[in-house]
Amino acid sequence: MSIKGLVVAVIIAGFVSAAASARAEETPYGGKGAYASIGGVYGFAEGVNGYDGSGGYDLRGGYRIIDMFAVEGEWQHLTNFNATKSDGFDLEAYALTLNGKFYPITGRFQPYALLGAGWSHSQADTVPFSYHSNSFALRFGLGLAFYCTQRLGVSLEAGYLLPVTHNSGSYDFDVVPLTGSFFYHFN
Repeated sequence: MSIKGLVVAVIIAGFVSAAASARAEETPYGGKGAYASIGGVYGFAEGVNGYDGSGGYDLRGGYRIIDMFAVEGEWQHLTNFNATKSDGFDLEAYALTLNGKFYPITGRFQPYALLGAGWSHSQADTVPFSYHSNSFALRFGLGLAFYCTQRLGVSLEAGYLLPVTHNSGSYDFDVVPLTGSFFYHFN
């Protein structure tokens, strides 16, 4: 099993065990209201050989419409996919998506599924070469939100960002982002 597969398996196992131990009773955690989060992300490049992963940051703002459903905007920036080939060039990637989140269990531990769509961009700016590519992208994810208090919490998420409007010869690539973040719920 690859390291990526092992990391994703550990995250999913944690997600399942937390979901099994969480109680579905009414609690003061979550609920209707706005929230914001800031976090770090590490993305594994998929679809284009010759690149290491990249670190970056993740910013989100959203609104919990009901206890079990939220809508959010997400900005993700992966700062530097290093080329592992001597003739390659480093890439930077951005994504801006509108996501829907489904929380099947509410309480202190809240597992969720995420589905989103939006814009992704990859670029390389090295002298004398410059490359920029835009794509429509889909985002999928599974995560776990843990409320430390009624308003503050942490979240872990494993996702998949899939650009769907590739051009031939494009350096757009699928990304498997692993995100850890802190959030504040304004309810």
